[in-house]
This record gives sequence, structure tokens and C-alpha cells, in this order.
Amino acid sequence: GGGGEDGGGGVVAWAGSTRVGAEPELVRRVGGAFLLSRSLSSRYVRLLFLSTHQFDASRARAAVYPTDPAPKPKDIKQASKRRLQSVSVPDWEAFSASLLLHWTSAASGLELDGAVTKGLRAVRNSLSDQRASAVLGWPLMQQAELAAR
Repeated sequence: GGGGEDGGGGVVAWAGSTRVGAEPELVRRVGGAFLLSRSLSSRYVRLLFLSTHQFDASRARAAVYPTDPAPKPKDIKQASKRRLQSVSVPDWEAFSASLLLHWTSAASGLELDGAVTKGLRAVRNSLSDQRASAVLGWPLMQQAELAAR
């Protein structure tokens, strides 16, 4: 099966998927509380999710290239503007819709699902371990052998 549209311009689960995420319930609650259409409520929830979790594209370069010399704030801002010129609000909404679908549960609201949070911590720790090993000059195979003991 393929992906689909939810009528609000976002991504929905693949055909046959039972994944729901928090968005439908949040959209219902926001629409009811503020008397907004489903489409406008959906847009609001998606942008609120990004804001709540502080997705800040201006810091993207520092996160992606941690070994480079620290760029000056002015350089980061200019590079981010150039890099993000092609990213539109609908792109951000689609990104948020995907995260809401896969990183939240119906019960979690805007908060990340506990299993996802645990998995993200494990990935972060693994990346930190790999960076530390690279700095110390330990090959990954030696690490794997030590971990297996």
C-alpha cells in the first residue's frame, strides 16, 4: 500500500496500518474548543507540536556538523535562511503530521510516546559512544567485542 492524504494536506499512516497517533483527538478538542474547521484545527495542532518540542531550524548546522569549528551566530543565521528558503509551511506541516503519527499515541497528546522517547535516548547514547570512540581512536569492532563480553 501507499501513503495517503488526510484531507488537511498531511501524511497519514500507510494503507493497512493501525497507527493512529495523537493528532485526531487533538484536532477534535481544538476544533471544539475554538470552533475551528477540521483543516484549520489540524494546521494549528501540527504547528503547535513543532513549537512545543522546540524544533529550531536555525541550530540545524551545529547539530549536523558537531566536529566543525563553531560557526558564528551570524553565519548560522545566514546559512539557515538560505537552506530553509525552499521549505514551505506545508512542508513543516507534513513533517509535523508524520511525527505526530509515528512519535505520539492517542493517549500522549502533544507529548512524545514513552517507547519513542526511550528509543531516541538509546540512539543519542549510541551516537555519543561512537563519537567518544572516534576521539579515542577505538575501532567500532573493538567496541562491539567489548560490549559482547
